[in-house]
Amino acid sequence: SRAELANEKNADLFVSVQYNSAPAKKAEGIEIFYYKSDDDKTRTQESKKLASAVLAKVVKITDAKSRGVKQGNFAVIRETKMPAILIEGGFLSNEGEMEKIKDPAYVKSIAWGIAQGIQSYMDGKPK
Repeated sequence: SRAELANEKNADLFVSVQYNSAPAKKAEGIEIFYYKSDDDKTRTQESKKLASAVLAKVVKITDAKSRGVKQGNFAVIRETKMPAILIEGGFLSNEGEMEKIKDPAYVKSIAWGIAQGIQSYMDGKPK
């Protein structure tokens, strides 16, 4: 329903933010996914650029470990018609990261990094 809403509103971008979990308690870091579409290569390229811009800013601001930009097949990024990314802001299964995520200042720094990354991406687009 989130992708459907974004499509109905003709959003310029779609950004989903969530937190990760893994069986390995030491898994850590921030990673961003985009969908590789065989039908819409432009959207794929733009999603990857957006993901790279956002990851660079979030990692710089939070000093979190970068797990990179990756392809993913999640409904929220697959079903949108605009550039779309899914941000995993850290691992709830990692005790150290969970403590950071509980801190409102840290969560605000993730949000600020996302905003800065979006701005960086938009600054690179033709007017």
